[in-house]
Amino acid sequence: MADAAGLDLFKQEVSRLQRQVEELRQGLSKVSNEQSMQRRNAELLHEATQQWVSLEDRIAGLERERETSARASRNNLDSIATRVTELGVEVAQMPTTLEVQDGLMQLEQLVTASEARTRETFRESLDQRLETLQVDTSLKLSECIEGCSKEIQGCILDLGYCREHSDSCRRDISGLLRQIWGDEGLACDSAAKEGASATQSPMAAEARSVPPMVPTGDEQLPQLRRGEASLASRLALAEHEVAALSEHMALKADLEDVVHRLATKAEAGHVHDRLVSADGSASFVL
Repeated sequence: MADAAGLDLFKQEVSRLQRQVEELRQGLSKVSNEQSMQRRNAELLHEATQQWVSLEDRIAGLERERETSARASRNNLDSIATRVTELGVEVAQMPTTLEVQDGLMQLEQLVTASEARTRETFRESLDQRLETLQVDTSLKLSECIEGCSKEIQGCILDLGYCREHSDSCRRDISGLLRQIWGDEGLACDSAAKEGASATQSPMAAEARSVPPMVPTGDEQLPQLRRGEASLASRLALAEHEVAALSEHMALKADLEDVVHRLATKAEAGHVHDRLVSADGSASFVL
């Protein structure tokens, strides 16, 4: 009986110990669960701390950016205010609408008066220039006419001298031909005269009709050639003077045309919105 009671007591103790062990296991599981929860909370706190630090850094960066933007905005506002002040001063210094209109009217009046004075001055100077050119042209024309007359008279005198010299040469050649050839010389002389009258070059015809053995004609040929050259140069000079005279006449015609055009030109105050009769008694609005 005592063994059975001891066994029951032992069983009770074992049951009690099992219950305590079970309770301890449950307590350990709770503690482990709490520890895992605390570790999770610690991890969450660590992550939250890191996020808080990064947020603080971001907030600090945003604050610096805000300060920079505010400083730039203040500078821009200051420059805009300065520019607005300058523009206000410039606008205040600008003339008003009435002053601008008055200035434009005065400018138009000055331009009109200046244009009229310029036209009048130009017309007077052009008239004076035309008168001077007409006087100069008349003087040059008279001088050219006198020079041409003198040159023509000189050419006529030279031509008469050459003709007299040619006649004397012809007479000398005729005398020599009579002395040398007799009747044949007279026939040659008459043939030479006919050839000279036909060709209008008596000196060349007589030079061809003279035999090579006659010394007098050979000595006078250079003089005749020099006379012809002098006459040709004088004629060329006379032609040049005549051409210059023609140019002066053309210039005078141009000046007369300019004078006529200026005489028919409209006045400075002429308007094109109406037609006025020649006597000025009637006008027609266009």
